[in-house]
Amino acid sequence: MIQRHWRIVASLFVLAFITIVDRVCISAAKNDIAAELAISELSFGVVFGAFAIGYAIFMLPSGWFGDLLGRAGS
Repeated sequence: MIQRHWRIVASLFVLAFITIVDRVCISAAKNDIAAELAISELSFGVVFGAFAIGYAIFMLPSGWFGDLLGRAGS
């Protein structure tokens, strides 16, 4: 059976991969999305910035939570 911390690492890897694929897909569909919703280049920059801010805000709590789970499993 896989140890708990390796399952956590694998889960975080999968989630990181999904977020990267999500950003690539949004970038690829940017022109169609902007045309459909009548969003300017500046507004779309705000949308991409919101992704970056969301990652930045949750990095520290996620690291803290990972440490907490790691200590509980050992």
